[in-house]
Amino acid sequence: MNDISGKKSLAFTWVDWLLLAAIMGLSCVLLSMIAGPAIEAWRNRPRPGIQARQQYVEQNNSGSNAVAASVDYLIYLPQEYDVSRKWPLVVYLHGAGERGQDLNLVRRLGPPGQVDRGDQFPFILVSPQCPANSSWEPERVVKLIKHISDCFAVDPDRVYLTGCSMGGFGTWATACYDPNLFAAIAPLAGGGDVTQAKRLADLPIWAFHGKNDRAVPLEANETMVNAVRRCGGHVKFTVYPDYGHDICDVTYRDGRLYGWFLGQHNRTH
Repeated sequence: MNDISGKKSLAFTWVDWLLLAAIMGLSCVLLSMIAGPAIEAWRNRPRPGIQARQQYVEQNNSGSNAVAASVDYLIYLPQEYDVSRKWPLVVYLHGAGERGQDLNLVRRLGPPGQVDRGDQFPFILVSPQCPANSSWEPERVVKLIKHISDCFAVDPDRVYLTGCSMGGFGTWATACYDPNLFAAIAPLAGGGDVTQAKRLADLPIWAFHGKNDRAVPLEANETMVNAVRRCGGHVKFTVYPDYGHDICDVTYRDGRLYGWFLGQHNRTH
């Protein structure tokens, strides 16, 4: 009788251990599901000298059933970043080829690509990603800029906007939407709505285009530049005689654009 009782007791002990192991395993899974996003957010937190992945979820004011829109973006803070002073902000809008849900695409060209290759900038750099099959929406770009300005030590008198190709079009359109937000803009290989040119008459602009561009004809940028000039605006226009559409790297690797940006201050505030 004692042996039989002992065997039953041992059997129950193994069941208990199996149950405990199952509970522990389930707890680990649940903990990972709960803590995983928080750990990832901590690893990708913005910090000086690092280009971090972030997401901005727009405030939903359309009712509880509406889906809140989100914007994925990269943010770089200067190595000397300190909240005790205000910093210039450069916003970069990529081209059509970098759309989607993979921020690594945005890192390929332009300023975010320079950061990944080791370049350091004396300004905050924000590089949002446009969703697939979409184009830049000025209202959404402006909302992101205002969110960044609320969260970081941004100098409101030194906010700059630039972009290439689809981003060049987005730069013109966003500046027309809210010209008083920016100290200067630099559209590359883009074009704009000439009927809105008057809104940009007081905004410093430096436009760039390749003479042999077959994707976006030179006339697209040239027409917008001339329209702003007719309204009294002063626009710098650089045309690369030996380039086509691929002017992104040659423009952004030239430090003159960044130097020109940082010399412009918003006089409307």
